[in-house]
This record gives sequence, C-alpha cells and structure tokens, in this order.
Amino acid sequence: MWVWRSLGCDQAAELPANALAPLGRRCSRDGGDRSDSGVSDVSALLPLDSQMTSWNYVVPEKVKDSKGDTYRLGTPSSGALSVAAWRLEPLGDLRLCVPAAVELQAPGPVVLDVEHRDRNFPPFKSVRDAIKRLVAKGGGSFWYRVPTAAARLREEAAAEVRCTADKAQWPSCIFGVTLGAQLRVGVLVDKSSTSLPSVNETEFQTMVACESFRLSILQQGGPPLDPAKLHGRHEEGIGQEFELWTKRLRAKPNTWQLLHVCPEEVPEDRTLAYYPAPPILAAVGRQLGDLVLAAVAEIEFGIEPFEVSYGEVHLESLRRMAAEEAANLLGVTADQVICGAFKLKSVVPKKQHVRRSSMMLQIALLHQGLVDVVRGPQMPRRKSMAALPDVVAKRRTQHKAERRRKPEDSPQAPGEGEPMSPSGTKKSVALTRALTTLKDTQDAFSKTVRDMSKSASEPLLPPLKGAQSWQALTQTSVQSAGRDMPPDQLLKTLICILDDRRHPIRKHPEIFPMFAKISKQAVVVKAPLVASQDIIDPSHMAESIWELMKPRRVSGVACDLDSATLANLASMRSEILDLYAQPGGAIAVQKSQLVNLSPKEILDLTDSFFAQLHSLVACLEAMIEKTEDVEYCQRLRLHKAVERALKVMRSFPSNREIVFRGLHLVSNLTTHDGPCVDAIIENSMAPDIMLSLDNFPGDQEMQVLGCRVLRRVYLRAREVTMAGCRVVTLGKQLDEVWTFHGLSRVLTSMKLFQENAEIQLECCVLLASIAELLYNNGYATEVFRILEVAIRKHAEHAGILCQIILIIARLGSSFLNHEPRGVRTIVEAMARHRSDRELQKTAVRALFTLAKDELALQACRAGGGTGAIFYAMAAHPDEAQVLQEGARALEKHCPRAVASIFRVCDLAMLLPLANWSTGPGRGTMQAPLEVEDLKSGGWNPRGIENFLVEFSPPSENTGTDEDQLHLHAGFRKQKALRDDLDAADKLWMSVGRPKVSMPRSTGHNIRQKDMNALAAKGCDVDVLRQSGPKREQVRRFCEVLGEAIAKKFSAQDGELLVLLLGHFAWFSHSHAREITEFQGHVAIMEWLRSERFKGQSDPKDDALAFPLHGACLSALGCICRHGIDTAGHLLDLDALDVALHFAGHLEASVRVSALRLLARLIPYAAQRQPGKEALPSDVLWPLILQELKGDEVLRTAAAACALEGIVNNCVPAEGPVAQQLTLELLRALDSATQRDAPAAALPVLIAVNRLASEDDEALSGAVRRHEALVSLLTAWLPRATQARATSCAKAAGLAAANTLRLLSDTGAALDGGQLAPLLRCGTSVLAEVKLQDACRAAIESAVQREQDAGLLVQMLMGRLNRESGEKIADVSVMMRIAQRAISILKQDPSQATEPLLEVLEGSDQLVPAEVPDAKDMQAVLQELQEVTARSLALAAGIEDEDGAETTPMNALSLSPPLSPNATFASPPLTPKLPSLGAALA
Repeated sequence: MWVWRSLGCDQAAELPANALAPLGRRCSRDGGDRSDSGVSDVSALLPLDSQMTSWNYVVPEKVKDSKGDTYRLGTPSSGALSVAAWRLEPLGDLRLCVPAAVELQAPGPVVLDVEHRDRNFPPFKSVRDAIKRLVAKGGGSFWYRVPTAAARLREEAAAEVRCTADKAQWPSCIFGVTLGAQLRVGVLVDKSSTSLPSVNETEFQTMVACESFRLSILQQGGPPLDPAKLHGRHEEGIGQEFELWTKRLRAKPNTWQLLHVCPEEVPEDRTLAYYPAPPILAAVGRQLGDLVLAAVAEIEFGIEPFEVSYGEVHLESLRRMAAEEAANLLGVTADQVICGAFKLKSVVPKKQHVRRSSMMLQIALLHQGLVDVVRGPQMPRRKSMAALPDVVAKRRTQHKAERRRKPEDSPQAPGEGEPMSPSGTKKSVALTRALTTLKDTQDAFSKTVRDMSKSASEPLLPPLKGAQSWQALTQTSVQSAGRDMPPDQLLKTLICILDDRRHPIRKHPEIFPMFAKISKQAVVVKAPLVASQDIIDPSHMAESIWELMKPRRVSGVACDLDSATLANLASMRSEILDLYAQPGGAIAVQKSQLVNLSPKEILDLTDSFFAQLHSLVACLEAMIEKTEDVEYCQRLRLHKAVERALKVMRSFPSNREIVFRGLHLVSNLTTHDGPCVDAIIENSMAPDIMLSLDNFPGDQEMQVLGCRVLRRVYLRAREVTMAGCRVVTLGKQLDEVWTFHGLSRVLTSMKLFQENAEIQLECCVLLASIAELLYNNGYATEVFRILEVAIRKHAEHAGILCQIILIIARLGSSFLNHEPRGVRTIVEAMARHRSDRELQKTAVRALFTLAKDELALQACRAGGGTGAIFYAMAAHPDEAQVLQEGARALEKHCPRAVASIFRVCDLAMLLPLANWSTGPGRGTMQAPLEVEDLKSGGWNPRGIENFLVEFSPPSENTGTDEDQLHLHAGFRKQKALRDDLDAADKLWMSVGRPKVSMPRSTGHNIRQKDMNALAAKGCDVDVLRQSGPKREQVRRFCEVLGEAIAKKFSAQDGELLVLLLGHFAWFSHSHAREITEFQGHVAIMEWLRSERFKGQSDPKDDALAFPLHGACLSALGCICRHGIDTAGHLLDLDALDVALHFAGHLEASVRVSALRLLARLIPYAAQRQPGKEALPSDVLWPLILQELKGDEVLRTAAAACALEGIVNNCVPAEGPVAQQLTLELLRALDSATQRDAPAAALPVLIAVNRLASEDDEALSGAVRRHEALVSLLTAWLPRATQARATSCAKAAGLAAANTLRLLSDTGAALDGGQLAPLLRCGTSVLAEVKLQDACRAAIESAVQREQDAGLLVQMLMGRLNRESGEKIADVSVMMRIAQRAISILKQDPSQATEPLLEVLEGSDQLVPAEVPDAKDMQAVLQELQEVTARSLALAAGIEDEDGAETTPMNALSLSPPLSPNATFASPPLTPKLPSLGAALA
C-alpha cells in the first residue's frame, strides 16, 4: 500500500489479513453444537515467508458458514499467508488491493437475526422494529450483520485446490468468504441485568442507557461505534445511527472482518499422493494480460541505524540517491523508481545481543505509463506580462537588488561558509562528508576514465540550472531497452546487477555511494502490483489512473542534494556504465588507473597479478599505451620489461589475450628501443616468441606482431654474427635449429595469409636477412615458390617487390642456374614500378651482384637484364647510385657496347632529366597537393575538393581535336600509347625539368630569351639546354650500331645500342629525324633481321636474342611515334611486315613491342594505300583478337591496334570479325574497369565509340545491341569527376559519355540506375565542360522519350538531395526534367500519387541559392507540386477550378510500384521513389 500512497492514491485500500486467510484451506464440519456466536478465539500464529508478502496476524481455527455450521480448519502449510501479487479491484466507490487469486463480488443485504429465535417469533424488519419488540418482550438480543463484500477464489485457483490431494479428515475446502462487520445488540429492560455474556474476549462491549431501556453492544469489525450518539435515544434514533455506522463501515475496508465462509465438498482421489495443501494465495499470481504496475522489493543497505536520527531530510537524500543510482543502472528515468521507508530489520534476522549495522529500504519500480502520475498534472503557466518602461524596469531591478543584498554587518552570505541544502537548511554532517569529495572524485574520474580514449570522452552537456535541467539530462540518458521493459523484468535485471560481484558498482563506490553498501543477501522480492486491462488502458495508463484513483499531488520532501550534484553523478555513472558495456571496458577502466605509474611500479604489479587475469591484461594494456614514447621504452628496458613480458607469455601460453598483448608490448619495445632486440638475443628468448606463434597459427593480428619482432631479431642476429652471413644464430646458447624453426614459422605465415601485405612485407624482410643460407639448406625452391605467389598477390606493392628482389639476389647465382625465372621476376618488378627509386636501385644492385657468375650472367642476359638496367638509368638520371650501379652492371652484360658508348660520350651525360606525372606530359607538371593527407588531418573532404575546383577550374576552351585526349586524334597526338619505358607503371614519364603550371598563368619564355642574349655575346649556351645527345653524337652512335653487326657484337651489345637510339627517338622528334637521316633505322632493321642469333645448337642461346628483338621493335616504335616523316622511312623498309611477323612471337615482351609498332604504322600504311586492302586482315585481326585476352600491357597495345584499324576502315564488315571484336573489346574494358586502369581503358573506350558511330549497320549494330555496354560505360563517369582525377581518367569518362550520348540519340533504352551517374556528372562542378555537355545531351534525349513522370521526379529529387555535399554547377538539365514531368502529368493525371506529392514537398528549398537560374528552378518545382496536387484532386473526384467533376480513379492507388531496373521505354508505372534517389545521392 505504500506504493499507492507514494503516488497520492489515497482511495486504494487493503483488506484485513484475517478476512481472507481461510481461502483455499481444507476444513471439516465440526460435530459440536451450533452456536450463533462469532468465530472461535483459538488461534495459531502462522510462519512468514521471506519471498512473498506476508501478513502477521492470528488466524482462527474454527469458522462458520452462512447457515451457522462450524468448520474446523486444517493445519496451514508454510507460506499460507503469502501473496503472489496484489490486484487492483474496484468495488463500487472503493479501490481495493486484493490477492491476485481472489475476485470480489457485490455484498448481500443487511441481516437482522434474533439470538435464540423461537419458531413463532417472526423476523425483524428493522433495528427500530427489533428494539421495540424486544422491549415489549421484556428484553433479548439480536445480531446486526452488515456484509460488505464477497471474496471467492478465481477459477484457476479453485481448480488447483480441487486437484490437490489431502488427508481424508479434511473432505471440504473453503472457496469463498463473506466480509463485513456485525453487532450483537442486547436490549435490557430489567435493571438487575448488567451485560451480555461475552463470546470473544477480543470483542468490544459497550453499555448504553437509552430512553427507556439499556443496550449492551458487542462489536466485531467495523469502525468504533460512538456510545454518546446512542445515549438517551429512542428506537428511531438508534436505527438512524446504525444506518450511519453502516455507511462508514462500507467506506473503511480495513475494518472489515470475516463473517462466514463458503465451503465445498472436494471429491477424494486415492490415486494421488498426499502432500500438504498449497498456499493458494502465494501460488496463483497475475493472469494472462494483466498489467504489472509496480514491482516491489526491499533492499538491505549497510547503513548505520543511528543515521535515522539525522532527520527526514537526510533520509530523503539517501532515498533520492538510491533512486537515481537504480535508474542509471536500469537505463530508466528516475521517476520510475520510488523509495519508501527505512526499516530497522535485515534479511537474516539478527540476535538481540548483536549490533545492527544495516537497514532495509523499500523500493518500487513503476511502469513507464505511471511516470506522468509521479510527475503530476502540468500546471498552467501564467502568461508573460508586457514589458515595463525602461525607467520602471530599472527601478524595480534596483529594488530587487537591494532586497537581495546582504546586510553590511554579515561578512558572508549564508551558504558560503558551510553547505546548505536547496531548501535553505544546513546539510547533515554525514551527507556533507560524503559530498565534500565530489570534486576530487570528478577530477580523478576526468583524469582516468574520460581521458582514456575519445570514445569515452566527456559529453558536451549544457550548463545545468535548476531541477528542469537535471530532469532533461536524466531523460536524455535513458536507454530505450530499459524504458520498454516491464517492472518485473526491471526488478530481475536489478537483482542480477546486484548479484554480480564484478559489476562497476563494486569497483566505483565514489559514484555509486548507495549500492556500493548493499549486503550479500540484499534483495527481498515482494508481491507486485497488477491490474486488469479492463480497468486500465495500457496506451493511456496515466489517464486511466487519474480517472479511476483521482490521486492527489504529492508534495516533495526537502532534500540535501541539489540538481548540480545529481547531474554530475549521473553523467559519471552513464559514462562508466557505457565504458564497461563496451568490449574490454573493465580492462580499459583498470588500465586508466595504471597509466600514471612508473615503469618499475607497473612491472611489479604485473608480476603480482598472475592470479588475476583481468588485472594482468590491464597492466599489459597500460604498458602498450605508454610504449609509444621512446624514453618510457628505455626505462622499461632497464627494469627487464622484455624478459618479464616473455615470462608472462610462457606462463599463459594458451591465453590469447595475454599472449597477444605480450607480443604487442615486445613489438613496441623493439620498435622504439634497439637494445631490447639485443636483450632477446642475449637471453636466448626467440624460441618463446616462436612457440607463441605456433600456438596461434590462424590469428592474423598475432602473426603480424610476431613476424615483426622476429624480423628485427633476425636482422640484428645477422649483424652481430661472428661466423658469417651463412651461419645465423638467434642467441648465444641457441642452436641453429631454432633459426630454421623460425624460418618455417615465417613461411607458414606467408602461406596462410597470402592477402595480408603487412605479413608478406615483414616476412620478406626477414627472409632477405638470411637469404644466403636458404640455398645451401634446401629452402631456396620452397621460398621462391612462396615469393611467386606474393608477387602475383601484391604486384602493386613496391616494398614487397623490393625485398623479393633482394632475396633473389642473395640466393646467389647457383640458384639462378636451377631457377632462371628469378631474373624475369626482377625485370617484371622493375617494369611495373619504374618510377620507384628505391626499387630500381635495389634491382640494379641485384643484377650487378648476380652478374658475377657466368651462368647467372647468361640468365640475366636472356631475361632482359640489359634493358631493365638501361631503363632504370633513363628513368632516374639524377640518381647517382642508380647510374653508378647501372654502369657497372652494363659492363658485365654488354662490355663492348659500353666501351663504344664511352668512346663517344659519358652515358650519364646523354640521359635527359625525367619527370613522372599522372598523365601524358605536355612539358609541364602540376604542383603536388596531398589531398588524402589533408583529409586524414581533419579537413572537410568535400571542402578540399571544392577548393581545388575553384583554384584550378575545368578549362572551357579545350582546343582542336588533336588536343582532346578522348578523341582518336588527341590520343595519337599526345602519344597516349606508352612505350616499354613506362608502359607497365601507373605514372607517365616525360623529359625535362618540372614546370609548375599555375591557373590563369602565361609563359614568358624567359629562359630562351636569356640563351639568345648569351649566344649573341659569344657564350656557350649548351650547358643551359636540356641534357641529351648532340647531332654529332647521334651520328656516331648510328655508325657504331651499323659497324657492330660486322664486328659481330653480341646480342646484348646490340640491345644496349638500340635501346640508346630508341630512347633518343622517344623523347625528341628532332633526334628521331636525325636517326633516320644517319641510317640508324636501317641498322636497327639489320639487327632485327640478322640470322646470326637463330638456329644455334643450344636453345638457350637463341633466347639471348629475344631481348634484342624486343629492343629493336621498341626503338622502331619510338622512331615512328612522331609522325609520317619518320614512319615513312620504316614503311619503305617493310616494317609493317616485320611487325606482323614478330606479333606472333613466343616472348610476350616481343609481342608487345611488335603490336605497339604495328599500331603506329597502321594509319600511315592506310594513307599510302587507301582501302581495306592496305592491311592483311586475315593476319592482322586474329592477332589483335588474340592479344586482347592477354595481360594489361598486351591488351592496351592490342586495343590501340584495333582503334587504328577501326579509324582507317580496316574492319571487315562481313564475317564474324565485327562481332568478335566487340566482344573482346568489352571484355578488355571490363578488365580495365575492375583494375581501375584508365590508361588501358582509354583506347578501348575510343574504339567502342568509333564502332558505335560507324555508318555500317553490321559494325555499329554489334556494339549497340550488346547488353553490358551501357553499364560498363557508366562505370567510368564517377572516376572522371573525382577531385584528383588524372587526365586519362577524365578522358576515359568523356569518351564513355560521348558513347552514351550517341546511344541515347539513337533510341537506346536507359534505366534509372544508368541515368543516375549521367545526371550527376552533367551537373557536377568537378566535371569538365565537355563532359557536362555530353551527359546533358544524353539525358535530354532520353527525357524527351520518357512517359513516366514518377521516374523523372525520382531522378530529380535524388540529385537535389546532396548528402555528400557536392556542389551543383548548373540546373538547366534539371529544369528540363521537371518541365517534362509537368507535361506528362498534364497529359496523364493518373500518374500523380500520394508518395510522389510527399517527395515533392519542400523540393524548392533544396535548390542551392548560388547556382545560376536557381529562382527559375524553384518556380518550376513549385509548378510541379501544384500540377501533382491538382492531378490528385482530379483523381479523387473533387471539382476543379472550372467546376467540372471527374470520376475517381481507383486504379491510381492500386498501381504497382516501379522496380529500380525499369527502363524508359517501359509502360508508365508508379515509381518506387527511394531506390533511385539513394543511387543518385
């Protein structure tokens, strides 16, 4: 009942305990005499149940039924007086709380029964009649019984009682009782009689002198009868007073008593075993569908009982603190927790002589719907008054300030010297002591918990002022899971929390001051409060309670705690609970308490925490966090941190958390402190690391850390070994077997984690440190097999390839005798990363090292080592180490050619400076801007991209077709087909010094003016010119190359000379003309056609000429890359036939060079002999179709050949060539798209565009009808609009957009997913002007054919909802889309739907104000909304503006949604709006 009183529901009442006690008990008829007296006074005290709500009262042993028969009650079982749940039952104007197993019924009438009735004595009609007749008789007595309620067991409770067997001596059971009160009234006329005989000593007997008689009244139950109101009254007045007493009785149910029982015979079942009768009130609880209004319990706190003497204010503070803590733990509002009174008792009863040190606190968890009842109805706010004049306002403010001013004689205001409560009273001493450390607690909490990580940082809370701010804070911290749980589940959760000995309330008593004091057996669950849904509406629970119970507003009790204190504690509780809820939260909190310790202290704690795993893990975590500091690592090393960490790992070899953190700690120590590696070697602790890795072979993170540590150990062991690099031991006392054990561990990790680049890099560095001993110990073949997989998986990772090259070099020449693929691996890695200085430096040194042995030198020559070395020198002519190592290596590979070159000039002086950029070079180079670094540093990514657009906007005047890279003329003019020097690299190479091109800047050619002025004065200006050969030097090199054939230079000698001339022709058109002028191309053709290197006895000797053939073809391609003036000389020498011949070579590098030469000769050969007969189609197209299936470099060269053949009308219209060519081109485009290789995709996209624009239907139809074409084209549009898109990516996107425009103009069907990137690129500020125009044209053509307004609106809204923040450049095409949708809706109003109108609401506000024609766009969108709304009104049958009425269109609302893949050519359907919008965003 205390819960209802706390809610202000005073109407709720509880029935007396002895009234319902006989329900469900067994009984038997008593054989004694029938008596009219009340119940017997023989009673028994029943035991209490600690788990249920119990009544402490005396239960009668004998009861009577309505007929007056006496029944003896059976012996009650344990807990017979317990109640499972209290149900709210309305009875008239009463609101009773009864056990859930009981139901109440309406009472019967008042009974007047004469005692010792005679048969001839008629019944009484009223009290007046009874007294009058008894007075006339000379005296007598009668019973005045008032039944107030009839209580019966519910059906399920009665059924459970019936099916329970009992002893045969108890054949009946009580299923109902009648409650009320009764009066035994004796009328005395004779003065000699004094009173009536007492039936029960507990009855209250009263003697009243009336008008002409006396009354002796024995009262059983009911409110006390006032004798003064009966004194001197006559019969009529006495009857009226009894009626008033009856009314008071019905209004006070706590005074009701048992009148009689309703027993029933229970059939005996001999098949059932006997067991004691169950406590039915405790066994049957709430029914299905009942609402749990409150869950009640009593919690024992370790609070000294003398704190009760501190006063109610202090106790209210404790209750408030307990309620707040419970609310934080459960994730509910504080209003859902009600605390009752403190009780001086405990769960386990204490003896009298034992000192009591705890108290029980009543606590109730309310339903969420009762929160409004707790808060009470909202009071109406007074309207704000009008502002006062300035003079009056200042005067009132001054008066208020004077009234608030403290007296002059008081040195300080009250509350400043000593703590005060919000009510103005002094805080209690105990609470003051508890709260004085709150600031210290906050400081410690901020230093430890809130500074651990950003995820656990302090939330940005507004300043709290008053209780309203605290209530708002409490509401914002509520978790939805706890809020939706019923009260009984909340109580179970609270019990589980209190039973958990590792919960944060045990570890943080400073923020859980109340629940940190709970005892071991803390909670005693009481019966909950329930109610039926028939009387309380679950959806409007507060309104139902207000209407049913009419609660009063409960006035709050003064409390010492202010809102700021509660807010700070709640904030700290929320943070600590959230932190503990995260994975590893308990460890993180403990770690935060250790970070401020010294290295020695934390290591000592680690040694002492071997029995506490969580604490041990926290110590390791704290050291891991601190070892990012080099000085801290050094201090840890002084206290033997490495040895202690490995000892911990040895002690817990199977515990992943400890081993992982131990490895992490050792990894950090060895990273920042080199002597830690020496400590591992000196103490021979490397086996511990290996065994830890063996225990967790599949743990990727642990393998990364372990391989990193082993790599440092092996490198240091190689440095300090005394027996040479072929004998490496990992410790002074370790055998070499552990070296190979670690090697096996590393190789296993490389096999298991082939995709992990970090593991592959660490393992490759380790293998490089011991590569010399791999071949002698039989590991060379296995290692090379693993390295081949690493090369394929991580071909783009230059660091891994650099280490692999170093391993191959250290394996030695003996390994290359058995595995010649090692040189090919080095050459391919150099070609793929030609721009990487470190890789080129390492590779050149490796080739020089391998060239010391004759057999290995032959393998290097056959594998293309000469060309790789020369290209490395040409790519990095400013790197002295590359030039020096390269010259030494070339002396080994081709000594005669090097000698001939140095007779003419130093090779380093002939190589021009090289630049590496992201696209075809035009003699300039953009200033590098690390956009990714800026983004990772916290800058807004979209803001950076917008800044780049404003700093370097897309050029509007793009020049002629030869300047457009996306066209065939520009592709050829800008030399987008790369040569062997940079064909496999992602970057493009150009020559000359880098020039920074600033936007809107013009060149003044200052350097050339200075050179002309110096030449006029006779100065040598050659030193200012770009480095490279002079004309005389080119002539001499051509002569040397021609004479070398006659002198029988080796193939590698000729290769170097050819490569040198080819490089001259590559970077300068004038040098290419000089080479042809001095017959250098003739010498190259002679070397290419020489029969001296063919048909030798050893096939390996024939392979020595393969690099020469590739170099000759590459040099010829470099000569003819500048135009017809140089290509014509090659055509005179039948270079086209030579290229076709070598295009079918077995060596891939030779085929690439041949295809590249072929692509540059096809246009000039077609000009000499127009028509399709200029080229042998039967030989050319099979070669091209075959090579389109090759690797990326081969596909690019083959695609360039196909492009030239298409442009020069060499594709046969008849036959399967056109269909096969289309299929292979699209496959090549798909491969380039997946690899994101714009340089490889560009010639394919241009070729597809030219095929689609062909007039011949056989050629263009094969492309247009392919279903995968559009999706492949649209994939390149987003790549062209990236902030740092390369010129190739922009050109590829523009070529794809032109093809899409062509397809759209010819009537191709484009769906929403394909139009989305077109609309984005057409309106993006990051797109080039031509790209925007092409995309707009493609969209306009498709929109003009579209008949579905919903899909158009879907496209439009998807672009306006710019979730990524990208700016819109122009809205003209969007206006056309909206106008087309308006036109469609006017023609077909049935396409207007409610979802369409909802999407259009507020669309005009999404248009950026800074965009040109923004107001026009907003007007069009508003018109579109009006047309849609008008169409919906017409469809609904509402009269339009002209007064006409249309027929409702029911089919409109039933139209099926449009699938996201529906095309524009499909019939008009209602679109599914959110799908394409997400794609556009």
